Amino acid sequence: MKLLFEAMEKRKNLSFIWLVGLFITAITVVTVVWQFLRLDLNTYLASLVGAIAIAATIYGVAKTVLAKPVQTREADTSAPQDTGAHEETDSYLILDKHSDHEKESVKRSRQLRDYVDMGRLLMRSGRHDEAIDVFEKAISLEPENAKVYNYLGIAHGRIGNFQEAVQAYSKAISIDLDYASAHFNLASIFEQSGRDEEALEEWRRYVEIGEVVGEREDMLARARERIKQLGKRIPTIPD
Repeated sequence: MKLLFEAMEKRKNLSFIWLVGLFITAITVVTVVWQFLRLDLNTYLASLVGAIAIAATIYGVAKTVLAKPVQTREADTSAPQDTGAHEETDSYLILDKHSDHEKESVKRSRQLRDYVDMGRLLMRSGRHDEAIDVFEKAISLEPENAKVYNYLGIAHGRIGNFQEAVQAYSKAISIDLDYASAHFNLASIFEQSGRDEEALEEWRRYVEIGEVVGEREDMLARARERIKQLGKRIPTIPD
């Protein structure tokens, strides 16, 4: 775990390394061409300045493109009989940068983002226990962040900690009653753990909320199919 966090810190120094690498490459290429073609010194110097300018431009464009955050919403289908789990990123960031208090909030939000990114990376590597520890650290920074609880629930669910997953998703919903992704995930966990009546209720809540907030149609279709199947198994509960 310590090595993973150190790796995150080292990424901050990569931009300078890339810039130096581009400049060295430009100088090397121009020098080789100059020697091969036996150009005069003035031509060499002019070519060198041009190559460095091009390298600086490439660096600036690459840095701008790579700096843009990627926002994704993923479906987790790795768990046995799992109907999927919503994952969301970046919406927990605080953007104000004016007062000292706001600057501290920005710093805390960046740390929160790092924790969540690291937790997601650990889950994708199958290291769910470590991911749980990281998400709990994120919660200690921002205890009322529904999305972090959603991630915590996903991590617990993937290793069969159904009760802990239920608690995490329920906490997310208590923070944000219309948090469609948490309703989806809670319904899925209820069904996996054999709590069909509660699962049916949550699937219905997900569809009701999802239709209002604009959930993806494929996710809504999956939920409607689960409602249909559970309705057949529980005929006493009206559809």
